[in-house]
Amino acid sequence: MSALGQRYKQDRPDVASRPPQVEGKNMATKAFSSAKRFAKSKVWMLLASMALAVLLASGVALALPSESPDQTLMVNGPVRAIEQVGNNVWVGGKFTQVQRRDGTKVADVSNVAVFDATTGDLVRDINNRPIAPMLGAGSTTTNVRDIDLYGDDVVIAGDFPGPTSTQRNLVVVDGATGGLVRWYNSAKLQSVLAAPDLGRIYGGGVYLSAFDVATGKLMWSRAQTFVDQSIHSHSPPQGYRDLERDGSTIWAACVCDDLSVSPAKALAVLKLNTEGERDTS
Repeated sequence: MSALGQRYKQDRPDVASRPPQVEGKNMATKAFSSAKRFAKSKVWMLLASMALAVLLASGVALALPSESPDQTLMVNGPVRAIEQVGNNVWVGGKFTQVQRRDGTKVADVSNVAVFDATTGDLVRDINNRPIAPMLGAGSTTTNVRDIDLYGDDVVIAGDFPGPTSTQRNLVVVDGATGGLVRWYNSAKLQSVLAAPDLGRIYGGGVYLSAFDVATGKLMWSRAQTFVDQSIHSHSPPQGYRDLERDGSTIWAACVCDDLSVSPAKALAVLKLNTEGERDTS
């Protein structure tokens, strides 16, 4: 060994004490480990194949998903909300007919339909008429945006007229019979939230609104939403798209922007209390 090498070993005793590394041995060890892993995977594949062969030989039928759709009824337009009351499944959206799978008409409806959860049939009254209310019948622009449950009653919200100019866009019906409970006078709504413990129904549109169930009156409209079109590549209409409640908190999914900062900042969810006041925490 050269004098330089001797000095290096004296200065670095940790290096001097290391055993010599055998590169060929390390490579052989790695190759052997890889071979073992590959062999194990081949064994598992062989065992799985053998098990499948035994099942097929013994006549066991393997269940596969059916590629044939069920003979269920359908509607001729988009569905935006579904809720169930007992055995009744309430469906809301923008449609005018209930149809069979081949497209033949079963019944005329208007943005709401009710189906039997057991049979899949359209639920009808004693006169063979669909129990769902005809909301916005004859119009091409009306629609149901959301449905929620207030006990056994169904709360329906959207963009549709009622029997008078002060009865519109929000209605409550009996979940079992479809009978009218109450109309409300509301602006166009994109979402609805029932709060039976508070005796309220919240509606989400451009504002968050609260309605008193006992009187049917509007209590307040607060927390207006805004959109700064300059920060968007399209022109989304502002408003509350969905409302969920957790105790004293209302979580509101919205199309809305924070205009208090510059440039404006797009928001997705707002945290509000049950009085419609924003919580920024």
